[in-house]
Amino acid sequence: MTIPTNSQQARGMIFVKDDAADAIKQAIKKVSKIIGIEDNKVFFEGKRIVEGHGFALRVNSYDLYQCPGGYLLHTYMEKGPNWAVTGKTIQDVLDRAPDQQVARRAHGLLIQKNLLHASH
Repeated sequence: MTIPTNSQQARGMIFVKDDAADAIKQAIKKVSKIIGIEDNKVFFEGKRIVEGHGFALRVNSYDLYQCPGGYLLHTYMEKGPNWAVTGKTIQDVLDRAPDQQVARRAHGLLIQKNLLHASH
């Protein structure tokens, strides 16, 4: 399933911390192009399609972006390094998430927004 975007206006931004900055940038490069870095903000081609809130005192928040080369799920952790996973499809990203609790919550938001069907 593809979601129409205007690539001229679609710009994602992730705050990176030192302990995960390189891994996050590498993930972005798998599905997008970094278009700028300003302090600890990395800007890239992509549109945020899901913004999830933190839970369980472990996860601060998570975002799912649609990028030119696929999808990117980025998670801000309360403790420990932030992480990101990529995939060609939304389901690929959810399957690859190292924290399946985040994946399940993102899946629920995608269904609520009619970006994914409950049969998946």
